[in-house]
Amino acid sequence: MRFEIRLKGPEVVRGFARKYSLKVQPLFVAFWFKEDGRVRRRLLGIIQHMPQD
Repeated sequence: MRFEIRLKGPEVVRGFARKYSLKVQPLFVAFWFKEDGRVRRRLLGIIQHMPQD
């Protein structure tokens, strides 16, 4: 079953998905799941500080 809903999120999350061969939309769902903005900021900080190959 496909839902034709597309979520938007920060480009850094999209880049993370590409780098690790993850599907972008499920990753955005996970990103927006928690209503607490502290969790999202922490995730963005982790992604941005990961070593780039």
